[in-house]
Amino acid sequence: MPSNLRIWIQAFRLRTLPLALSATILGSIPQFHKFFINGINFNVFTSILVFLTAASLQILSNLANDYGDFINGADKENRIGPKRVMQEGLVSKKTMLRAIIINSIISFLLGISLLIQSYPTIKLSGFIFFLSLGILSIIAAITYTANKKPYGYRGLGDLSVFIFFGLVGIVGTDFLLSGEINYSTFYLGIAFGALSVMVLNINNMRDIESDRLAGKNTLVVKMGFNNAKIYHEFLMILAGLTIIRYIFTSMNNNSVSAVLSNIPVIILIAIILIKHIVEIKKITQPILMAPLLKNLSLNILLICILLFINTLVLGIMLN
Repeated sequence: MPSNLRIWIQAFRLRTLPLALSATILGSIPQFHKFFINGINFNVFTSILVFLTAASLQILSNLANDYGDFINGADKENRIGPKRVMQEGLVSKKTMLRAIIINSIISFLLGISLLIQSYPTIKLSGFIFFLSLGILSIIAAITYTANKKPYGYRGLGDLSVFIFFGLVGIVGTDFLLSGEINYSTFYLGIAFGALSVMVLNINNMRDIESDRLAGKNTLVVKMGFNNAKIYHEFLMILAGLTIIRYIFTSMNNNSVSAVLSNIPVIILIAIILIKHIVEIKKITQPILMAPLLKNLSLNILLICILLFINTLVLGIMLN
């Protein structure tokens, strides 16, 4: 029997946290860019609080998903993915509910701390808006599967991930740092939303058979395995094009040298995404999707780091 610590580490699914870190990095890039180009202050502590809040919400979603899929019958012996703690009988229903409540409180307190830290920038209207959005994020994280009528079982998980991980996560982070709506940041939000949905899509392609048997009608179950692979390609193209669009939209210097300096990062990102799609196209059985889940999460983090480094290098060059 594993120790309590190992059980909860398994329940938290820490391997999913690179997405929270990626969202923080990507959402911080516009303000980081302004720091180097215009000398505008970059608040590192706010970015740290953004990551902690996002990570807490991700863990909350994982706990609620463990609970919801177990009580709704999606986590059975025929499930391909990693075993869940309730599925293995390591955590009782009562204990998991308590953990969900505690984590909801932690997420709320972290969110409040973030808003207090950002208050001089976002003002009262921004505080109220993001407080409402934070509460909605907690509700969305819980009701994805842990509900009498979970929206994740009706094919709405992709839309939720796109909105909360992409638009809210990226544009929201930028606003908390700058107090402004930077419309070019929406391109980053769309890109990261698409990349995050790709992670969910691989997860759902892997679990297509067990989800179908459990009545969990994800988009993959509705469209079928082969069409889900085409959908995956569309998401990759959307992510790639919006990343390129952001890079050139956010440039303050349109000189030939500035334009050319962005080419290496675009090529590297293209290589990462194309390599991933080639791997997806080769797969013919859902069970073979499992290794790609972790790889994609790490590749997304790598893409975000490359974009961040590109901003750093350009900032140094243009100054």
